[in-house]
Amino acid sequence: MLRSRTHEDHLARQGAGARVPWVGPTGEEEWFELTDALLPDGTYAAEPLALYR
Repeated sequence: MLRSRTHEDHLARQGAGARVPWVGPTGEEEWFELTDALLPDGTYAAEPLALYR
């Protein structure tokens, strides 16, 4: 699951299949695709797109 204070509300509104960026602690941007696995807090689990390249 992707969590960040600046994107938390935005991510909660995205549905399955949405591709979203995330900037990690090193400052590098990584892209994720939200799955259809709805979590208890109303957000979706995400898979890193790099796994499928």
